[in-house]
Amino acid sequence: MKKLFILTLFLSLQSIWADDDVTAELDAAWDKLKTTVSKGDFRSFKSVYHRDAILVNGITNKSYPIKDAFAGWKQGFEDTRSGKISAHVDVKFSQRLTDKTTAHETGIFHYYTIDKEGKQNDSYVHFESLWIKKNIKWFMMMEYQKSRTDKVEWDENGVHHRFDDAEKWAGIFEKPKRDDWQKPDELIHSLGIAADAVITDIGSATGYFPVRFARVATEGKVYGVDIEQTLVDYLNNRAKKENLSNLVSILGQPDDPKIPEKSDLVFICNTYHHIRDRGDYFENMKQYMQPGGRLVIVDFKKGDLPVGPPDEHKLPPGTVTQELEDAGYRQVSHVLELPYQYVLVFNLAN
Repeated sequence: MKKLFILTLFLSLQSIWADDDVTAELDAAWDKLKTTVSKGDFRSFKSVYHRDAILVNGITNKSYPIKDAFAGWKQGFEDTRSGKISAHVDVKFSQRLTDKTTAHETGIFHYYTIDKEGKQNDSYVHFESLWIKKNIKWFMMMEYQKSRTDKVEWDENGVHHRFDDAEKWAGIFEKPKRDDWQKPDELIHSLGIAADAVITDIGSATGYFPVRFARVATEGKVYGVDIEQTLVDYLNNRAKKENLSNLVSILGQPDDPKIPEKSDLVFICNTYHHIRDRGDYFENMKQYMQPGGRLVIVDFKKGDLPVGPPDEHKLPPGTVTQELEDAGYRQVSHVLELPYQYVLVFNLAN
């Protein structure tokens, strides 16, 4: 879900998990900012910034309180909300420095609007941002719009993501020791998957589960969904190398997995707790499920465990069950127990 709200995970040392969760939280803050811009939701947009934040404008050589910047930006939100224009913002990072409660980011943002006649106005800006975490929420303390740039530099600048080196993350995600506690073969066997099943893995990363699904659903189709293009590319290349013609990885969005066809099984492992606005996300998910389809959630139990994210980022199974029941799903029985994780299975209530 950045993100991100963020749908790929770190499955090794606690420190790696902590770094990932901080970046995932920041991605979620950026996703909120992007969504508020596209919806013209000025009030929610302002809530991303700390009340004492400042805007530094290197283009005009001025610095002023963010509330003064809001006054100048408000009309654009009103025009978006009224339908006069559509507005969008995207970001590419060149550097992200973080700890648990502070962050500094550098990159380029692309803000553009499209009017009713279809005319598009683009703005590309080098920026820096400072963030602080207060009471589990991230706030932008400073936005520094350094200088203008152009589409050429935007296109040439690859996104600097924590997953740019997919080979490195494959070494983490695919460590043999993971099998000892993840028990992938036992888990897949417990789900009773048909050979012609259509399966979707949300947060597929480098293919730990999708590759295994593809070897079971040999007459069906397996979709690996991720919001990181580098991981999508990696898994597609892996499928070709391993002659898994029934496995395809696709690029999803933080609020929409974009599954190409209705699935018999939607599988989400170690990712549920990263998804923002889960009620909306799983309401939307229904369109991608067969009437008799199942939704499987695997995530980490609370407690001091040798693997998994910090405890404050974990969700107890009761919370997951209640959220999904509220979204129109019904829990069905499942007997498999994993050492550090719970396995919850749902189908559509109606």
